[in-house]
Formats: sequence, C-alpha cells, structure tokens
Amino acid sequence: MRPGHPSRKRLAAWLAGDRPELDDHLGTCERCANRLEEMASVGPSIGDALRQALAPPAGLAPRLASGIAHKMQTRQDLQTVADLMGLPVHVARALSEDPRP
Repeated sequence: MRPGHPSRKRLAAWLAGDRPELDDHLGTCERCANRLEEMASVGPSIGDALRQALAPPAGLAPRLASGIAHKMQTRQDLQTVADLMGLPVHVARALSEDPRP
C-alpha cells in the first residue's frame, strides 16, 4: 500500500464512524473507496467476531471476587484456629480436612 492510503484498520474504524478525517481521502481515492466497499460487504470483522467469542462470561468478575474473598476468609479462619491451638498452619489444615475420600 502506498503512503497516504489508510490501513485496513483505519478503514474499519471509518466504517464504525470513528475516523471522520478520512472523508476527504475516500471522496477522491477510488482504490480506497473500492476497498471500503469490499470491507462493508463482508460484514463484521474477524476481530469483532473473535472478541465476542472470547469475551468472558457475564458475571465473571463478581464471581471471581466472591471466590477470592471466600478463600481469603477461609485462610484467615484457619490461621486463627492454628494460632489459638499453637499449631503451624499446615498441621491445622491437615486436621481440618475430611479424611474420607
């Protein structure tokens, strides 16, 4: 691509309405106008499809925060028990685990 022609990324941004400064170029450059027409006919870009497919599930952040808070509270509770019993944490953990499979 010659200098002065916008990249595919910039053309895609123009399609999304994010690059009004390309209006003048697209009005005078048949090559870029044709490329833009091709891109518009293809539909959503592969990047958009990948972002949507790989997006984390809804509610993931609150679930993670809750799980981490629970683990931290359990660790603090175990430390308190170990301190009260005068035991190292790994012994208190072993005593608190269910021995049945």
